[in-house]
Amino acid sequence: MIRGLALGALATALISCQCGQAPTRPGQRDLGAACDADDQCKSGLCDRLPGVKGATTCLKPCASVCSTGEVCVSLGLDHFACGPEREGLCRTCNSDNDCPYPEDRCLLQGLTRVCGRDCSFDGSCPLGYACGNGLSPDGNQVFAQCQPTSGTCACTPATIGQSMPCQRDNTFGHCLGAQICQGMIYAECSARVPGSEVCNGVDDDCNGMVDELGTTSCGVGECRTTVEVCVAGLPQTCTPGLPTTEICDEKDNDCDGVDDNGFDKMTSINNCGQCNHSCVVGNGTPECTAGACRIKACNPGFGDCNALYPDGCETNTQTSAQNCGSCGHVCAAPNSNSSCVGGTCLSTCQPGFVDLNGLPGDGCEYACTKTSDVDYPDLGFVDANCDGLDGELANAIFVSASGSDANAGDQAHPMRSLAAATAAAVAGNKRDVYVAAGTWLEQLSVPTGKGVYGGYLDGTWVRSTFNTATVTGVNTPLLISGASNSTVQLMTFLGGTPVGDSQSAYGAAVINSASVKLESVTIRAGNGTGGLAGAPGTSGASGGGGQLGEQGCESSGIGCNTCNQPQGGNGGVSSCGRTGGNGGLSGHDSSWGSDGSPGVGSTPGGQGSGGAGVLPGQHDNTPGPPYVGQDGADGAAGTNGTSAGPFGGLSTAGYSPAAATAGQPGGHGTAGGGGG
Repeated sequence: MIRGLALGALATALISCQCGQAPTRPGQRDLGAACDADDQCKSGLCDRLPGVKGATTCLKPCASVCSTGEVCVSLGLDHFACGPEREGLCRTCNSDNDCPYPEDRCLLQGLTRVCGRDCSFDGSCPLGYACGNGLSPDGNQVFAQCQPTSGTCACTPATIGQSMPCQRDNTFGHCLGAQICQGMIYAECSARVPGSEVCNGVDDDCNGMVDELGTTSCGVGECRTTVEVCVAGLPQTCTPGLPTTEICDEKDNDCDGVDDNGFDKMTSINNCGQCNHSCVVGNGTPECTAGACRIKACNPGFGDCNALYPDGCETNTQTSAQNCGSCGHVCAAPNSNSSCVGGTCLSTCQPGFVDLNGLPGDGCEYACTKTSDVDYPDLGFVDANCDGLDGELANAIFVSASGSDANAGDQAHPMRSLAAATAAAVAGNKRDVYVAAGTWLEQLSVPTGKGVYGGYLDGTWVRSTFNTATVTGVNTPLLISGASNSTVQLMTFLGGTPVGDSQSAYGAAVINSASVKLESVTIRAGNGTGGLAGAPGTSGASGGGGQLGEQGCESSGIGCNTCNQPQGGNGGVSSCGRTGGNGGLSGHDSSWGSDGSPGVGSTPGGQGSGGAGVLPGQHDNTPGPPYVGQDGADGAAGTNGTSAGPFGGLSTAGYSPAAATAGQPGGHGTAGGGGG
């Protein structure tokens, strides 16, 4: 009982899952059409019936209710389709493979094996059969199979009237019938023999359709008629229609086999490509070519800029900023406001921008706000007149190491030398000379009223403190002489070594000039040459004589100076501060006097000789005779002479160094020592 309830619930669920088919969509296919997925079929089921080879096709789901002569076949994966009924129900079998469809099972009834029929979808079975569970030949339970209500497939007096499906097959088709139990045996199969379809109102080939002999046609053009070959078992006759006058309507009205003969739809503006299709072009002239309307020409001031016929010559090329004067000519440039007037682009630069190169393609490409018509180069590198340069482009001669003095000296053709450039500035009445980074081995002479400015980069002429212009290799690389209102800015001048003895070196010279301006200019002179030697100094005078030494004394004791007498005379005093040496030690009864000691002046001079000692035999207390010290040595040599002043002299000819003078006299010599 539980199995029966489960089977009923399963059948209900399966019916519910297929009875709500999705509505069909355009392009979905009919039954029997090849398919790859369920949603391609109007039936919502794309599959292949068991035993059928080839592509999958659109099948009728069992939820649509199978027709007479069809059974519900399980395709697996909860797919159930209506397939042709085949003989086999109640037929003896050895295994499931002997039964018509894969889910039909070979069942055991008593001692006989017979085929059941799968009824798992909705429990439906033919008359005289019921859907229930059975046993397989090996004793296992089998679910949802149609089995005879009599409990046996055998024809017996108890089963008279019981039917069993049967069929007849040949090359024309498959005709299904039944065998009826007549008491002891089943009667002959009631199915007719399939044959070729004829007009008789009978389904001769058993394909479910009657007299499907197709149609037949007669006549041409609008006279053509088509009829069914057979209707209700009666053959039909085809009669053509009557011709009419030919008009341009895509039909063969006169039934001569030609549609719209007499009408040229390939070139006619009124019937271009098809009847009554007129070619019309707004703001232009149409034409019909190869059966298609085209624009032959646009009226002056208009253009077909989107290449689409329907809207004609849609663009006013006199006012369209996107198609000014002609299609595709856009009035648009960076940093500018553009408009189209009379077919010509007009542009005005936005504030803070300038059209420096005059090329309309890149618009106002230079970011600059003009503050003055006059633009002197400045150390802030401001382009005041917005000509693309710090300075005035039209008021200068350009110089670079890559230039040539044969050039005109403009920005694209710079000159090579400073001398040629300043001369060209004077001759051409140009205010400035602009110098690119590089080195020039020549003197720059700046004329009156001219300015020479460095810091430019060759080629672009952008200015920077890193672009160093150096003038060197000559003494006085910068010269401004007899000029006024001259300017030099952002340049370096390194002077060279002059030629000859006692010559001065200059980094720059400004002579007899007024209102000269040097801004951020580096000037360094070279080395001057050596001067002439000064005269030697004279020798100093000799020192004076030393003073007389004092008397000595005798001592009776051992040792010296026990009588408290001086050890010797003091050294003589010199008038120049060179004191003589002291006298010798005092006398002794067993020793002699000693030489005097050196002088003790504040500055040592030549050392004088000491006084002589006492003579032998003078051992009393009587002082000995005085002895005079010798003369001192000569003084040291005088110092070198010095110049008359710290600076030389300046004149229009340049700088003159100071002359040398004689040396000073030497100092005094040191006095000699006094007497003993």
